[in-house]
Amino acid sequence: MPATIDIQKFVTDIDLHRKRMQGTNRRFTGLDAGALAARLAVRRAGLPVAAPLPMITWQGWSSSTSAGGIIDYTVGIANPSASDEVCLFAHAFVGPANFIADPGMAVQAVDPRFPRLTEPAFAGLQIAAGATASLNFQLRVPSETEPSNYLGNTFLFRADWHDVGTYLDRGFWPFGVGGPQ
Repeated sequence: MPATIDIQKFVTDIDLHRKRMQGTNRRFTGLDAGALAARLAVRRAGLPVAAPLPMITWQGWSSSTSAGGIIDYTVGIANPSASDEVCLFAHAFVGPANFIADPGMAVQAVDPRFPRLTEPAFAGLQIAAGATASLNFQLRVPSETEPSNYLGNTFLFRADWHDVGTYLDRGFWPFGVGGPQ
């Protein structure tokens, strides 16, 4: 891990968002210093990592809503690399993708009743070296959705306008429909 990566800067950002997102009907997950260091070490999701890549460091979301309601989801992204990153996108969807290791197969594990959302608009997110950013999604829950828990997923990737893009990271965020879960 290069000495230029300031893990504490990322931990401070995560803690700031954790405090901002506290409240009733809210959930939050974030990496701690040890988890960040481990993620920057050698491998991510079973794939070799030659250099630090942008990653999801925190997530905050509505824990539940009623059918026809909205789940508010925000994802925090850090760029630990030594260079600026461009053309980054986050793709959010609902389905049982979390336990499928292969990213290509996982993005196919979709509950078709829910929308698939991608942020930001063209030309993607740009994050300076050592910086953080966040993206917000408003996931509308279909009005005919049965009361249960549902599995939200976010895939972070770098687009390539003329070839295959690069999978970077993923997040998981379960939410309830039909009352507090």
